Amino acid sequence: MTDKSDQWMLDVEKVARFARLDPKIRKPIADRKVAQREALTLIRARNPIVRLRTAAAKTVSGPAKPCGARYRVLPRSALRSDVAPCCRV
Repeated sequence: MTDKSDQWMLDVEKVARFARLDPKIRKPIADRKVAQREALTLIRARNPIVRLRTAAAKTVSGPAKPCGARYRVLPRSALRSDVAPCCRV
């Protein structure tokens, strides 16, 4: 079991290594692969569409609830069939 002074010394050593930019601590930076970049682009393109769908559903159902009206929730597949051709990479 280590006591506080041992832990403190380890922290001091780590800070000293960072100060020297010791290669043992630094990790090489790797670029994303093409497949990863494509997947990330698709996720970023899909995000605003999902946000708009959610906002539209809340805009319609929010004011209707006090009046007792309920709207049928569309399945996700309904959105996918309309939007999927636009988002293909």
